[in-house]
Parts: sequence; structure tokens; C-alpha cells
Amino acid sequence: MLLLLSFRREHQQRDKSLEYLSGLITDLFIDWNRLNGFDARPKVASLQHTVMTGDFENILNEFLELSHKR
Repeated sequence: MLLLLSFRREHQQRDKSLEYLSGLITDLFIDWNRLNGFDARPKVASLQHTVMTGDFENILNEFLELSHKR
């Protein structure tokens, strides 16, 4: 029983950490693109999905995608 409670607590902490990191990355994404003259808000849902997959390469590609279209 204690192992199950420990697992649940750890799982909840991971979820909170992932939400926090997702928020940081999203804010950075919006600011990065704003500095480059783009409105990135329509791409936020796509970025958040990419962040949840945990694929760092694709997250970087999301950041660079709008910049290269200019």
C-alpha cells in the first residue's frame, strides 16, 4: 500500500513538473517569435503537443519553423 501511495505522489510531482516546463517553453516560444516579428499564438497548441512527446529535436524545429518562413 505504501508503495502505491509513493508511486502516486511521484506521478503527481512529475505531472506538475511537466506542466511547469511546458509553460516555460510556451512562454519562451511566444517571446522568441515576438522578438522575430511573428505572432506565434496560433502555433501554441502544436508546440504543447510536441513538448508532451518529449522529443527535443521537434521542439527545436517548432522554434525555428516560423523564423525560417520569413
